[in-house]
Amino acid sequence: MSLWEDLVWRGLVQDRSQGLGASALAAPITLYAGYDPTAPSLHAGNLQLIITMRRFRDAGHRVIALAGGGTGLIGDPSGKNAERALHDEATIEAWATRIEAQIRRLLGDDAIYENNRSWLEPLTAIDLLRDVGKHFPMGYMLAKESVKTRVHGEGMTFTEFAYMLLQAYDYAQLYERHECRLQIGGSDQWGNITAGVEFLKRTQRHGAYGMTTPLLLRADGQKFGKSEEGAIWLDPERTSPYAFFQFFLNTADDQVGTLLRRLTLLSRDEIEELEAAPPESRTAQRALAEHLVGIVHGDEGLREAREQTEALFGGRGEAEAVPVARDALSSWPAVFVAAGLVSSLSEARRLIKGGGLYAGEERVTEATPLPELGADDVLLLRKGKRERRAVRPET
Repeated sequence: MSLWEDLVWRGLVQDRSQGLGASALAAPITLYAGYDPTAPSLHAGNLQLIITMRRFRDAGHRVIALAGGGTGLIGDPSGKNAERALHDEATIEAWATRIEAQIRRLLGDDAIYENNRSWLEPLTAIDLLRDVGKHFPMGYMLAKESVKTRVHGEGMTFTEFAYMLLQAYDYAQLYERHECRLQIGGSDQWGNITAGVEFLKRTQRHGAYGMTTPLLLRADGQKFGKSEEGAIWLDPERTSPYAFFQFFLNTADDQVGTLLRRLTLLSRDEIEELEAAPPESRTAQRALAEHLVGIVHGDEGLREAREQTEALFGGRGEAEAVPVARDALSSWPAVFVAAGLVSSLSEARRLIKGGGLYAGEERVTEATPLPELGADDVLLLRKGKRERRAVRPET
């Protein structure tokens, strides 16, 4: 298959500019994807776009990862119901540096890494209004879904309203500096991406395209990359390789095929063979988990995840225990919250009442006594059939 055919087969094309297809990608082009540093780490939901960039790179195209060191100080309104919290410059810069290191691990040093702060910081208000703003009619901007939703809902500040101007200016800068002809992003970025393509066209910079990938969503409709206990980070200090492995190992049967296609570098033949495996074997889930841990955390991270999984599920060795404060061992609901198996005390109480939480292999009830744990003791906890954690008292 050609790259374009592969992208379509994997379900990675949602929106695209007119003319973007197999013929437009027949010769190498330069493309970019941007990320605003809104946290100190990327999470599992960001993998789809980064792996898509890697597909382009592996097919012979040149990719640019653009850090939003400037736009991150403003806040993108796309997909948000309220204004983002603003962080100081030092925080944004530190987060951008950490995230670039994560992306380098996935894309390698042959990709191009830019930070839009280098051209947005010297941009004056007059320059922005004269050279960029005059090309954006108010009606055009107000028609964008990301603007309409907020203007007729919680409201939108001028700061957020002007964000698409800055992103369009980014595209123009990369067009001039690197002959960049394609911007890709999640489907919630389509308004900003088309604004950039339109800006290039209005300023006589021709041959630019835009493309979005569908948003990955959980079964409850929320953005993919989070679990009940919070985001699944790519940073191993925030989400261990074991927890990362378990997140994907617990993928629902009706979602595993989608994740194999969109997130892994496995071939079509390999994926179709995994999709044909009996669901009860969990073969597809294990392949998904092992592949992604290997990509994100390397061979050492994969070895660690396998060993911890064997310890908890295979009954061999000692499991890595999550240290929890002594006061969190005061009640069963508090223990399960501290272990990260549930998100709240009320959820824990509900599951205990329904018989869904276990200590060791014993179902926890309201009458189950809490064990007295010494400094070296480990308590094995389970939620449902597959989600398990080991905890120990914090020293």
